[in-house]
Amino acid sequence: ALVSLLLGVAPDNVTGATEPSSQHRASPTYKRCAEARCINPNCVSVHEPLHAIPQFIVVSSWPLKLRCIYCDREYQPPYVANNTSGRSSSDMKRYHSSDSSILEQVRLEDLIFFNSELEAQALGFRPAV
Repeated sequence: ALVSLLLGVAPDNVTGATEPSSQHRASPTYKRCAEARCINPNCVSVHEPLHAIPQFIVVSSWPLKLRCIYCDREYQPPYVANNTSGRSSSDMKRYHSSDSSILEQVRLEDLIFFNSELEAQALGFRPAV
């Protein structure tokens, strides 16, 4: 019951609220975490990625800022890529700096975040022209 209350999914006996708090509703959670990792070396998601799957709350969309749901470390991922299908072959597998205008054109769930260019390149992405 306590965990449900803290997550905002159980009725709150004090306020009578039955919906998640406005903070949880207003901040989308990024769950495409096969690529994204927390930058905190002490985070449980770094040490136990199979049991603590990395997830981030989007604190700000411009500038892009994420917060790890496990350790609350905030950071701005330096690189992003668009992972939508149906694009022309010239646009496929390109990564951009996180201050790119791509953030204005792509839905959050279609973005992939990278902590370095090497991470992006290891997954077959090339720099955007």
